[in-house]
Amino acid sequence: MLVSIFENSTPTNIDVDINQIVDAIKSGTHQHVQFSPSGVIKVLSNRYDTLIYSGLCLLTYKAKSKEELNCIFKTVTQVPTTLCCFRNESGTGLNVLIKTDCWEGHHQTGYTQVFNTYQNLINLGTVDFLPDENILCQLSHDPNLYYNPECRIFEVEFKTPIDNISETILRELNKEAFEKQVIYTEQRHKLTEETFNDFFGTLASNCFNAHIPLTSTLELIYRKYGLSFIVKGIVKRVYKALSLQPVKIKDPAHSIHFRNFQNYKEDVENDEIIFFEALVYYSRLWGIPFYYSDKKIAADLRINRHRRKKIVDRYKNMGFLSTFQKKVYDSDKFATTHYFLNLDQLPNAARELMIDPKDFLKTMMPLLMQKKGTPMGYSVDP
Repeated sequence: MLVSIFENSTPTNIDVDINQIVDAIKSGTHQHVQFSPSGVIKVLSNRYDTLIYSGLCLLTYKAKSKEELNCIFKTVTQVPTTLCCFRNESGTGLNVLIKTDCWEGHHQTGYTQVFNTYQNLINLGTVDFLPDENILCQLSHDPNLYYNPECRIFEVEFKTPIDNISETILRELNKEAFEKQVIYTEQRHKLTEETFNDFFGTLASNCFNAHIPLTSTLELIYRKYGLSFIVKGIVKRVYKALSLQPVKIKDPAHSIHFRNFQNYKEDVENDEIIFFEALVYYSRLWGIPFYYSDKKIAADLRINRHRRKKIVDRYKNMGFLSTFQKKVYDSDKFATTHYFLNLDQLPNAARELMIDPKDFLKTMMPLLMQKKGTPMGYSVDP
């Protein structure tokens, strides 16, 4: 997560990793500066504007005594969504950072939910309501600060809860995908003054189709090319336009691993790949087992009933898939097929179907494990 450093309300370093902020507070260096918890902020015509939104919310607690301050610190740090907690410069209060999945442009909504939740959990001291996205926080010296980079993400209600996957894995996955999209884009356009709009428009479109989140795309473009308000505007317009289009399930970007479509062995048919990816995708999305009507499969995946039966039989023989018929609702006239992934056997299936299943197992198995209580201990080695 990137934030900006300010001195006397003027940005002096606009892209600093949050880990550097934590280190500075621990060591007591740069106590004269402030940082912007909500992300990378640039000043334009005396107006703050967020370039890259971090999703962080800042709560500031005040205590009447040292004992109350220590009690608040102990209570706040037990909340699983607390990313960081440190004493302010006067030592009379606490600054608390909470990591959320809030969308850019909806900071006040996310902040209000965080504020109300922590108010209900912690009935100590007083906490200021500061919903301004561009608020700054003063650095202080607290060698005993609390920092948990693997904290749970606070889920803002208007957004579908994201998978609790390690941020490091997600960042590496998005970075790898981004570099591939850069290569694809450069095959169509060379970045010049004349092709500026076409280049970043195509790159944004490729990143969207590769399922890279908007905030990650903006951050990666910033690191590689620098990021102006013009570029940010191009990228956001492309993402908005594409998000309004209906999702085409049959597209080879159906899940995050469809971009590795060529990773399957030559003897694996395309419809077998698509069906395998659909099984993994919907298990991750809806849980294990999930139900999927035959009519909807035919419409979404373009696989007829005869061919689908052959694929299902093959996957059952491989040991990682089982099915059963059950009515979804009591009023249903017919039963619906439910698909159940055997996660103990899925790694073996991946090795049989894929050329190199290591990345698939490393990234997808932890997500699938959350959907059903199966034992860890699978091997990522092919």
